[in-house]
Amino acid sequence: MKNIMKVGAFAVAMFTAVSCSENETDIPQPGNNDGQVALGVTTNLKVDAGTKAATRSVVVGTKITYNESNYANNDSVPGIGIAILNKTKNAWYTPDGTNHTAYGTSHQVWFVGDKAGANWLSILAKNATYADQEETPFYLKKEVGCVYAYYPYDATAFTSVTPSSETDMKVPANLLATGAIDAQYANNAAMKWDDGTTKWVSNGSTSSATRKQKIASLDEKDYMYHDATVAAGRYVNNGHADGYPVVKPEADADNSNENNPGWKIGLSMNHALAMVSFRVYDGGKLSNDNVTFKSFVIKNHASVTNFLGTGTMSLVDGTITTTGSSATITRNISNYILKRQVETGESEHAFIATGTGLNAVSGKTVSKAVGALVYPLSFNENEIDVTVTLNDGANDMVFTVVLPAIEWLAGNNYIYTLMAGKNKLDVISVDVTDWVDEEITDEIPL
Repeated sequence: MKNIMKVGAFAVAMFTAVSCSENETDIPQPGNNDGQVALGVTTNLKVDAGTKAATRSVVVGTKITYNESNYANNDSVPGIGIAILNKTKNAWYTPDGTNHTAYGTSHQVWFVGDKAGANWLSILAKNATYADQEETPFYLKKEVGCVYAYYPYDATAFTSVTPSSETDMKVPANLLATGAIDAQYANNAAMKWDDGTTKWVSNGSTSSATRKQKIASLDEKDYMYHDATVAAGRYVNNGHADGYPVVKPEADADNSNENNPGWKIGLSMNHALAMVSFRVYDGGKLSNDNVTFKSFVIKNHASVTNFLGTGTMSLVDGTITTTGSSATITRNISNYILKRQVETGESEHAFIATGTGLNAVSGKTVSKAVGALVYPLSFNENEIDVTVTLNDGANDMVFTVVLPAIEWLAGNNYIYTLMAGKNKLDVISVDVTDWVDEEITDEIPL
C-alpha cells in the first residue's frame, strides 16, 4: 500500500490579520512495501476575511470554496498548480516513480480541494464530483527540490519551459478585457434597507463575510503565488537524505532546511493583482425614475499608454511583467439600481443622509461596490480614465472621470464612490479594502 498524502485545509489571512489553520499531514514513513513518500501541502492563503467567494475565481474568504455542482468545471474550480525545481533551481525536479504521468510534460502537480476548501488532493484529471475523485500522489526522493505554487492552475503554463534558474518560473496572467457582472447575488454595502422597520440598518460588521464579498465578473482570474519569504522556504524531499536524521510524521514543515526538509510544504498564497471597484448613487437630481448602473470602462487617458492588459506573473515574488498595447477593461452590469438621496420618502432605493461613523446613512454606505481585477500600477494625474454609463429607462447617460494619482497595490481593492447628478458624476471617496480596506475621502466629479 502506497503512503498517500493528506493535504491540509486552506487557512486565510490578509496582511493585517493572519489566521493559520492547518490539518495534520499524516504520512507514514518509508518502509512499507515500496516506501514512497508523497508531497504534503498545507496553505496559509493571504486573502481577505469572509467565508466564500462571491465570484468564480476572485478568491474571497478563509478558504477557496465553490459550488459543488460546478466541481467538474475547470473554470469554476481551477485548483492550484505546484511546480518543483531541483535544489540548484536550474532543472525540473525528478519524482520517485512514474505514476504521475502528466508531470513529464506539464512539469507541475494539480491540486483540488473539497467544496469547503479542505482535504486537498493531487490529481491527474477531474472526475464528475469531488467525492469520486481519484488521487494521484506526487512522490518525493531524498534529493531536495524547491516548490513554486500558484492559482489558478493552468495545465499548459510550463509545457514549453526549460528552466535555467527560478527567474523562469512565470505563468501567463492576462486581465479580463470584457466581462459581465450581475449585482443581484450579493450586497456588500455597509447599510441595507429593512422592510420590517422601514429604515436603513447595519449590513453586518466591517469584518463580516457579507461586507467582504467581492462582486465581479464570474470570468475573472485572481492570480496568486506562493510567497516563500512568509512561508519560511521552498525546500522539500522525502525526509531521508543521507547523513541526516529521518524526518518524522509529527515534525513541522521545515522548508528553509536545504539538506533534509521533509515532505511537508507550507504555502503562503498572496494576491498578485489589485482590484478596482465602484459604488454609484444618485445625488437626488439625476432622475425621478430608477437609474441603473449599466457599465464601467477603465482605460488610459489620452496619449498615455501605461495601463496594459497582458502579462506574466513571477512565482518567486508575484511580480507582474506587462506587455502588449494599451488595455481597455469593460464591465457590463445588470441588476444594479442606484440609491437616490432624498429629503423625504425613504425606501429600498431612496435614502435620507443622516448620522456619522459606521452606521451613517449616505450614498457611500447604502451602495454596493462592483469591481474588476487590474495590474498593480502607480499613476499620476491625467493618466487613467473611467467611463461610467447609467440608464434611466429611456436614455443612456455617459460620464468620464479622470482618476486622481494613486498607486494600486497588489492585494488591495480600491473602492471609488461616485455620486451622479444632472451635470456630473462625483467620486465621493476612494477606499482601499481588505483584500485591504483604506478610506480615501476625496470626491471627484465626472
